[in-house]
Amino acid sequence: MLTKKQLQKFDGWLFIFGYVLVLITGIVNSSAFNELLPTDAMNKIVVAFALGLFILKVFLNEYRVKELGLYVVILVILVLSWRQSQSTSLVSMFIFMISSRNVNGELINKIYLFISVGLMVLIIFSALKGVIPNYVYFRDGLSRVSLGIIYPTDFAAHVFYILASLAYLRKDKFNWKDFLFMVGISYWVYLQTNARLNFICSLLLAIGMYLAKWDRKNYLQKITWLAPIIGATVMIFLTYIYNPGSQFLNLLNHLLSGRFSIVNEVIHEYGIHAFGSNILQNGLGGPTGLNFNALFSKYVFIDSSYLRLLLMYGVVSLVVTILIISMMVKKTTDRYLLVILLVIFISGAIENHMLELAYNPFFLILFTECFKRKNLTQGSV
Repeated sequence: MLTKKQLQKFDGWLFIFGYVLVLITGIVNSSAFNELLPTDAMNKIVVAFALGLFILKVFLNEYRVKELGLYVVILVILVLSWRQSQSTSLVSMFIFMISSRNVNGELINKIYLFISVGLMVLIIFSALKGVIPNYVYFRDGLSRVSLGIIYPTDFAAHVFYILASLAYLRKDKFNWKDFLFMVGISYWVYLQTNARLNFICSLLLAIGMYLAKWDRKNYLQKITWLAPIIGATVMIFLTYIYNPGSQFLNLLNHLLSGRFSIVNEVIHEYGIHAFGSNILQNGLGGPTGLNFNALFSKYVFIDSSYLRLLLMYGVVSLVVTILIISMMVKKTTDRYLLVILLVIFISGAIENHMLELAYNPFFLILFTECFKRKNLTQGSV
């Protein structure tokens, strides 16, 4: 018979095994290796594994009835959204968040950083050596390389989250050398990909991490918990009211590469539903994007994480997700984590990786931070 301490250790290592598997699968799926692999089957396996992990952890942990009941209700909502949207990202993220009990958030960060850096080096090397395609796109006469990832902005997003992970590892040791390193890497990525958003967010992150040590009264906490609520409200409102006759909205639409006009059409075509819709999207990633011809096909892609929540997963999932995240942020006192989350919330208004495990480990870390007193008990991993 295992003791409580042994059960907690087993519980933690079970999560780590699952997280490593899902992280590797997600990063590989975002690369040009996905042309060689059965990605649909892999995604289904990931969700099945995540559900199995959650069930096992229910038996290994002493959940209070109210807590477990809340998790089950949320899980039912997200499973309904998954079935409607046919997208596994949101349900997988939630399951791994609540499964991160008995795991140290800093350990999650180290695992993410080690695996992400290792795989990105392998992917870049494979692309440069011709093992996998190095997709090159052009915008306004500028070449944009993907370096083994399916699209340049996806490559830039991977690097942004890796830099965030490195910054979190450094925390209060973050200094001007770290600042210059992050700026240098971000600028190099910008030259390769012309990914403006990730370059700006990386600069904001470097500045924020450098200044956070002086935020003794934790003003960041008062700002950050509102950021996802404000971000979702503003993006949904502006997209919904978009009108090409408005000079102001047209200017914003142009600055955001047509995001308002594209998603406004999606709203009118698919509508807004309680548990989302299976929206047919036609993006520019991979070989399909290289051969994209606007005369024969229509570009449709929902970039904003908040709009993806609304349209793909539905109103109920949007409200539940934003409330859960905001409430957890409100309980967080780690000002370095708050800096990272604030920049992620800003980025999420425009790009789509905020809710993907392959990119963002910080919602898992946020969960462990909120329940630190429960999770970091004797026997925790």
